[in-house]
Amino acid sequence: MEIGEYLFYFSNELTVHTKSVDSGTAVLAGYAFDIRNPNLTEHEILNNLLTSVDAVEELEYINGRYFIIIHNTEGTHLYSDASQLRPLVYHRSSKVLASHDVMLKDLLSDYGVHLDRRSKFNHNELDFTRFHDIFKFNPSLSLELNTFEFERIYPRTELKERTPRYTFSEMKDYLDNSIKWLRKNQQYKFLSMTGGVDSRVSAALTRELSDDIEYMTYTRSQRKLKTELAKLIYSNDDKITGQMQMNLAWNHTIFNLDEFEPDERFIEENENVLYSNHSYKLANYYRNYRKFDNALHIKSTVFGMGKADFPEELDNKSDDLKFYEKCIHGLSVAFKKLYKLDEEAPKYFERNLVTEGVTLNRHYFDLFHLESRMGNWHSALTLETDPETEEFIFTNSRKMIDLIQQPALKERKDFNLYKLIIDNYWPLLLHFGINKYHDIGLEFLKDVKDKIEVKEEIFVEYNPSESVVERQKGRFYLQPSDEKAFASKNYEFIISNDREQSRLGLKSTYSNENGRGRIKVIMKGNGFYKEYDVLDMNKEILLDISEGPILINITYDKDYKNTSWQSAARLYCAFK
Repeated sequence: MEIGEYLFYFSNELTVHTKSVDSGTAVLAGYAFDIRNPNLTEHEILNNLLTSVDAVEELEYINGRYFIIIHNTEGTHLYSDASQLRPLVYHRSSKVLASHDVMLKDLLSDYGVHLDRRSKFNHNELDFTRFHDIFKFNPSLSLELNTFEFERIYPRTELKERTPRYTFSEMKDYLDNSIKWLRKNQQYKFLSMTGGVDSRVSAALTRELSDDIEYMTYTRSQRKLKTELAKLIYSNDDKITGQMQMNLAWNHTIFNLDEFEPDERFIEENENVLYSNHSYKLANYYRNYRKFDNALHIKSTVFGMGKADFPEELDNKSDDLKFYEKCIHGLSVAFKKLYKLDEEAPKYFERNLVTEGVTLNRHYFDLFHLESRMGNWHSALTLETDPETEEFIFTNSRKMIDLIQQPALKERKDFNLYKLIIDNYWPLLLHFGINKYHDIGLEFLKDVKDKIEVKEEIFVEYNPSESVVERQKGRFYLQPSDEKAFASKNYEFIISNDREQSRLGLKSTYSNENGRGRIKVIMKGNGFYKEYDVLDMNKEILLDISEGPILINITYDKDYKNTSWQSAARLYCAFK
């Protein structure tokens, strides 16, 4: 298909809508609906965009999984859905975009443009793909295709703090209209259900459609899980979703993902095409066992922006690039080995038009979450099950994303808006516990391999090839074991407790002030995140480990050859 100076190639599985009026032509790839009027067709939405005096304002209210190209006298502009659910990657110097990084690399190779892989690992940190000079399209930007210049279209207005109840009153018509659109939709529909609050909100909003929706939960075999925290998360999900299955009159499928291991050919084919390896087991289940064909998967991932689930030390936000860099998250071990964040962050900010004050009273952690974690990591993994499934998220429009960020910090952390939505649409769902360990996040779980009982019913998990756990009289200590101290490594320990009560004291004996800023200790647990310089731990830190596992990470600012740096990072632990 021609549009402006571009040729648009697409597969038969992709639905493409076009609309032309005197003022220009618009193309929509995917599906879309207007949260103000669910009866509008895609052609009517395109007509409104072509005839509007402010197309970007119109797009604030358009949900779906799509990208839109508008060609008129002002140029040829490309817009993404709010979280880049329909992926695009680009190569700036050639002015070419594609859905898959390897597709774009192969095309450019045919024209003599050689692109190197970043490493043997898949990359979706920041706006990276697997190849140098191919980057992910940012959902908060528009692109003028002829000049290949980006423009920021979100955020556009100052965000004002509102109460959850006021926010809900603003959202309710949009939620009701989204439910109406779902009711009209003829695709087979299923909703991924966990024990967390996000999927609970989505489930509550489907109450009147529950006879036509399959609620689906996948679990894992405990023996396949590597850490106590992973076991706890899945165990809690099993209990909560199991109770729902028994007590609610809905079609709820619970299955063990480990029973759907794909064969080597399936894995090899996907690894070649995709730069996500989120779960080939799940892709295998959808494709080869359920044989889904364009089923509508109701997901809840964008809801994370309404929970303020950033570390406590980031609560007091500021609008400067130094603070923005602190908010960057989701960096892999491979990234940390190959790159320095203080070098890559400014380049990311420049490519994505991130300047001081860009948040307009939002928190940059949330904006980065939208543009990188959702716009890159999550967007990439949707390709794993494309075209077996299409994705739907109630909050995947810029208007709704703004609304879920309105409540005050504490109200967001307490899920007050989300509980209000559940109470309004399906209050019974509040009677089942919410798995609070989802806030720690499965993506933080590392490859911890060994387990030692340091005291009766108290265990430490760690990687013995990188770290040491030693018992002493009445206490134990943790430290890295490498001959060199590596900045690229995350020396990680997980402390878990089978007792009802236990307090743990952690203390460092390293006291050389010249070493300040060189060793950092990060602690994550149920509802908290703490970060210390090791020198600030000369005064004992007390932790309550009765509420669940504690993750402890020791990191260095750079590589050190001297073995004394291992003992400098030593943490002594004693029970209180």
